[in-house]
Amino acid sequence: MDKVSQIEEVSKTKRTVVMIGASWCGPCKLKKPTFLYLKEKYPQYHMEFLDGDDEPDFKNHHDIKGYPTFLIFENGSEKSRVVGAKQTMAEMESWIQS
Repeated sequence: MDKVSQIEEVSKTKRTVVMIGASWCGPCKLKKPTFLYLKEKYPQYHMEFLDGDDEPDFKNHHDIKGYPTFLIFENGSEKSRVVGAKQTMAEMESWIQS
C-alpha cells in the first residue's frame, strides 16, 4: 500500500498528521526534523511526510498552496491545517494534540 492510500485508510480510525513539503523547500528542511521528533514522541498518532512534488494528486485534492503544510485528519476527513514554518515546537505539539 502506498503512503497516500495508507493515510486515507488509517485516517478513518486513527488521528493522522501529514506534513507536505518538498526537497527543495528551505522551510521544509527546517521543520522536518521537528516533525520526525514529534512522530516518535506521539506514536498514538499516525504521522507521515509526503513530498508534494511526488504526490501531485494528493496536493491538488487537498488544495495545498504552499510548503510546508501540515494536515490533521480524523474519521477520514481533514480536521485542521497549518501552513508555514513559524510554529514553535510547543505550538506544534499543542496543535497535534488539539
